[in-house]
Amino acid sequence: DLLPFCGVPFDSYELSDIADPRLPDYKVYVFPNTFTLTGEMRERIKRVVRRPGKTAIWFFAPGYYDGAGEGCVSLVEDIVGVPVKLRTLDSTCPYDRQIVPVGSSICRHDGWQSIFMPEPAAPSTVRNAFRDAGVHVWMDSDDVFSAGRGYVTVHASSDGNKVVKLPEVSNVSEIFAASHDREGVEAIRENMRKGETRVWRLNVP
Repeated sequence: DLLPFCGVPFDSYELSDIADPRLPDYKVYVFPNTFTLTGEMRERIKRVVRRPGKTAIWFFAPGYYDGAGEGCVSLVEDIVGVPVKLRTLDSTCPYDRQIVPVGSSICRHDGWQSIFMPEPAAPSTVRNAFRDAGVHVWMDSDDVFSAGRGYVTVHASSDGNKVVKLPEVSNVSEIFAASHDREGVEAIRENMRKGETRVWRLNVP
């Protein structure tokens, strides 16, 4: 539920697709809930994400179980690349234990990086991780965003001015004709109401 608010387009896959040669060569790979990782799957993931120019973002307790033995923090350390520990939480939390990094939550090695986020992150935190990885960020506001195949969609999470920064100069036309066509623009700027959805078609001149 987090990625649609981060201002970047994304694709979703089954974890087993990680070793499929047809998988696009992404800059960033996000693993929202990989609590159980077999040894074979762990090695498949490493072969994809531990390459120069790649970033892996991990949430919660990735790889804590290997599908065979007891859960182990060393298995988490192995996949995220940073030291971690098991922390006991107080009774106000919905769960009693949490795996957290010991020191830095970022591992950088041989041109690739791994980022461990043990708790649900704010969209801005994930957005900045994408930006640092060299991904074009289309929106800096926490609105629902999607883009692909020449179309851009924004669903406003709040009232106000919305700015969609295009990756290249484009001609823009709105599908439902709520605004006039624009030629040779670098960004789409619209005032929107909360709950409003707008769709634009992009053409590169």
